[in-house]
Amino acid sequence: MPDFESPIEERLYNAMKPRIPHGLILRTQVPKLHYRLDMAVMQDNSVLCGVECDGHDYHERTMWQAQCDKKRDRDFLMRGVPVMHFTGSEINTNPDYCAFEVISFVIAMQESVNARFPPPLFIKFVLKMLERSGSD
Repeated sequence: MPDFESPIEERLYNAMKPRIPHGLILRTQVPKLHYRLDMAVMQDNSVLCGVECDGHDYHERTMWQAQCDKKRDRDFLMRGVPVMHFTGSEINTNPDYCAFEVISFVIAMQESVNARFPPPLFIKFVLKMLERSGSD
């Protein structure tokens, strides 16, 4: 049973779960490094993409919280773990689109690895996917 710390986490999880590609797993409250991710799309024991649901009560209310959040993001980035952040407003307004962004990123990342795209081409590929989704 998934574990949630907030209603926005549960809402995004419910939007993402049915969209997770075959062979991948969506987990909640995932320990990674010396932190815990709200959610992670995983393959085996590897985090492909972390997901953070940033409610105003818990993130960046003070300078210290903002510094901790930024340091955490850098720690993940330096270890090759991309983390996508969504505000509570984004999740409450359109959880399906938030889910779409995460799943699109994970699929594009897997295709990039399989096709051996150099990183700049991969970034262009992801941006094109997002542009197409916005024009629908």
